[in-house]
Amino acid sequence: MVFFILHLFVFWLSQHLILCEQTFGRKVGSFQQKSHQVRGDVFAVNSTTFLLKNFMYDGLGRDTYFFVGTSTEPSERGTLVPNERGKTNLLRQYTGEDILITVPPGKPISEFKWLAVWDVSEQKSFGDVQIPGDFEAPREQIVGPLLQTYHNVKSEDIKVIDAKTIKIPKFYFDGAADAIFWAGVGQLPSSHGLQVPTESGYDKLSRYTGQTVTLRLPGETTVLVIDWLCVWDPTYSQSYGYVMIPANMNIPPSMGNLVGIGYSRLPNCERLHQRLQVSWEVFGGFLTIQLAGLLESNEYMAFGFSGSNNISTMVGADVAVAWWDGVGKVEDYFVTARAPCSDIAVGNAKRGGVCADTALGGINDLMALETKRENGLTIISYQRPLKTTDVNFDRMIVPEELVFIIWAIGPLDTQLLPSKHTLYSRSDRAFRFSRPNEKNCDKFDTGIVRNRQVPWPGIKLTGEHTQTFVAQIGPSGGEKGYAGLTGFRSWGLAWYINGSLIPELVLKRGVKYRFFIQGGKNPQTLEYYHPFYITSEPEGGFAQKKEADRIRVRLFAGVRRGANNDYEATAVGPLCLWKELTNNVKPEDYSNFFGYKRQLGFVCESGQPGILEFTPDATTPDVVFYQSYTQRNLGWKITIVDAFEDPITHQRVGASAEGERGGAVANVPSVVSLFCLAWAMVWWF
Repeated sequence: MVFFILHLFVFWLSQHLILCEQTFGRKVGSFQQKSHQVRGDVFAVNSTTFLLKNFMYDGLGRDTYFFVGTSTEPSERGTLVPNERGKTNLLRQYTGEDILITVPPGKPISEFKWLAVWDVSEQKSFGDVQIPGDFEAPREQIVGPLLQTYHNVKSEDIKVIDAKTIKIPKFYFDGAADAIFWAGVGQLPSSHGLQVPTESGYDKLSRYTGQTVTLRLPGETTVLVIDWLCVWDPTYSQSYGYVMIPANMNIPPSMGNLVGIGYSRLPNCERLHQRLQVSWEVFGGFLTIQLAGLLESNEYMAFGFSGSNNISTMVGADVAVAWWDGVGKVEDYFVTARAPCSDIAVGNAKRGGVCADTALGGINDLMALETKRENGLTIISYQRPLKTTDVNFDRMIVPEELVFIIWAIGPLDTQLLPSKHTLYSRSDRAFRFSRPNEKNCDKFDTGIVRNRQVPWPGIKLTGEHTQTFVAQIGPSGGEKGYAGLTGFRSWGLAWYINGSLIPELVLKRGVKYRFFIQGGKNPQTLEYYHPFYITSEPEGGFAQKKEADRIRVRLFAGVRRGANNDYEATAVGPLCLWKELTNNVKPEDYSNFFGYKRQLGFVCESGQPGILEFTPDATTPDVVFYQSYTQRNLGWKITIVDAFEDPITHQRVGASAEGERGGAVANVPSVVSLFCLAWAMVWWF
């Protein structure tokens, strides 16, 4: 019996040490207290960073710093280590804090013999820890490529970055089956496991063609408690490729768990994306929800209930949109179409799109509770009744029933209204809000880098050799495309003129130009209904403007007054649409628009294009804009000139088409114009 108890104790101790190592890093030792109340445990997070756990120091030393050294004992010959803020200031008082400090570049932790709280004036250590001679700091580990693969699943050697992060270089999957990333315990992959979200969330995998995929294990799960990772088909309970994870790897802990923020106090929590989590509680006829997201200052986060009882879909959804505007704000929205809120009629409604309930005649029955923002993390809690009185736009929530949800993160436009999401739910997901308390969240890693994208080279088309242009619709290209080139946020679509994304047009006064419009002609499909017009203001969307704003705008073509003196668009034609072929087409993967365009497909409705004629004259400003009548920010500028000659160099504006090599197209060769025109006039599906 004693032996059995001793065996259990040894097992518990070993598991406790493993948990400690995976949480904090590899333990170096504890400070040997000498004076000034210095104490705490020391862990190596990686080859250059210490975690001081429960660190204490009274702050009363005269000239005190962190030092490391290579001598046998602490001495003045050591190297100063910056504090947790990266500064070489005198050490302040610490009262049982967890801090990270990093040794100066040049030597890893393993080449030092001690870490000390050293006072330069007194030439003595107030407390130090010895670094073992055979010490090996945690580091990234390679576990090999995916094995036993089907559906073209393959990869290069997979890296375990830290206790929660796995990187899969050059990942391939043909997308022909419903598959997810799946992790678990055992000798081989099985149905007993848990889903591992991708960078975009808990989505089924689409086609991959050599991209690098970074996975972060959900909740409290770490690499040290799983045996395998695989590409798993839940429908057929089959693995399409797997890799085994060795036990007891000496890997860094998750930095998010060390210095992350944002744990919810509500009893239920689910991670929707690396940048978004939702928590909730049902009590007294109300549903309390907390959204926590890593947002830029001009971004919103949205969470809501699907427009369908069977799948996650945006149209018909009841959504809360939350953002930070000096204070946290949350607004009740209803979605009738995948388009910004507009006065263009949809069905029997007078307005449609992604609209606040109040804009549709409903009420905002969301009550904001706690709101805060720190280190880029926005936390907004709100409450809504389970049984709403706004029956036209809000969903009744029965906590015991499965409710399909949607979520999104995206930019706010200049009116602080949501533009098209940049991150969103790509697959079906449902919650039962009355479930037993369960938290599948972890702390946010505020060190997640959201790289600023360099815009693609701008494209310029001149009207020197052609007087005809074809206007079609296509994807905006995100930060590299429309947003980067114009500084405005689009709803995800943009004008393609003669096959190029929002080129600047250079037109000459006194010349008549003809535009063939293929931007959609059905107002019932609001997302793809884009009459073309030319205006004096850069954002467009004339149909969305209030009368006070309309009178300040000059209209040059594409809009007229009707019989009742109402404005109406005149340049309307069938929809011709460029579109991404899979969900994995990412603009940021391409150095110029033309490389990105090769990954796009093209479909076109039958019917005759709309026609817009425009003749700039002496009264036309030097810069005007082509835009969509129904939505803001789909087009760009038109420069009006008296002659096609550069006033500085006295040379014609770039006669060669360098766009295919990443440069700007400064002229429209007549063959290209004729081809685009012929394409526009062939009405095919």
